[in-house]
Amino acid sequence: MLQKAHRDVMDVAKKIAAKCSYVAITTDGWSSPTQQSYWSVTLHMLDSSFRLHVHAVACIPVYHRHTADNLARYIRERLEVLGVSDNKIAVFVTDAGGAAPCISDRF
Repeated sequence: MLQKAHRDVMDVAKKIAAKCSYVAITTDGWSSPTQQSYWSVTLHMLDSSFRLHVHAVACIPVYHRHTADNLARYIRERLEVLGVSDNKIAVFVTDAGGAAPCISDRF
């Protein structure tokens, strides 16, 4: 049931993203009480009627070091599934500390 809900959200986000000239991306990372790291990706889009669409498109377990290259790769993989290319990203916001400017430089 959860997988179907995720597919439905992704399908809607993909359709809206295809119609938008630009998107904004926000990301955040955190660790569980058992020290498993996760990274979230949220897509923000304005349609032609200036209606805001916000979709949480990923909550990714991170098994590797939290380098800008690794985090950018995780994010890019999720955006590619949605058909969002680098040139569509207008704004990229994260609170990844020192890695934040480095991650956004990779897009």
